[in-house]
Amino acid sequence: MIKYYCDACGKEIEGRQYKINILCHITDPIQYGGYVEVVSGKSHPVSGRDVSNMLCLPCYNEVMYPLMANIKKIQKREIKEAE
Repeated sequence: MIKYYCDACGKEIEGRQYKINILCHITDPIQYGGYVEVVSGKSHPVSGRDVSNMLCLPCYNEVMYPLMANIKKIQKREIKEAE
């Protein structure tokens, strides 16, 4: 039987593994810097490659809940600015 370990906490994953792909420039901005894309007149770092992370459910939830909260915050801000 193959054992899988969480890339965040290092514990053995029990049950399902949760995979997250993250663009390289987010994981290591210094190493993958230099590529930018202009959006609305501002430069933003970008990369075409990604890194896969395998997480256990507790770590996945710890990462994803704040992510979704930030997405909702941005959506509310954009709605207010559009009014």
